[in-house]
Amino acid sequence: MDLPYDFVLVYLDDVIIIGSSFEKLVKRLEVVLARLRAANLKLNYGKCELLKRKVYFLGHDVSGAGVGVQPEKVDAVMRK
Repeated sequence: MDLPYDFVLVYLDDVIIIGSSFEKLVKRLEVVLARLRAANLKLNYGKCELLKRKVYFLGHDVSGAGVGVQPEKVDAVMRK
């Protein structure tokens, strides 16, 4: 709550923290972890991935270059 979409993306049990530099990412990670702790929520550390340059989120590629559709999704539509 109160965090902008260029800071963190949340969908159900997925949380993506966005930062343009390592320092900014670490600060934002601290904020998000503090919010989770305050809400008494816990992370499954076995599912956590840190410092990824590109992630797949809701059928999209999310990276520093922006948001794009996953090629597999386009291929699936083109075959139909």
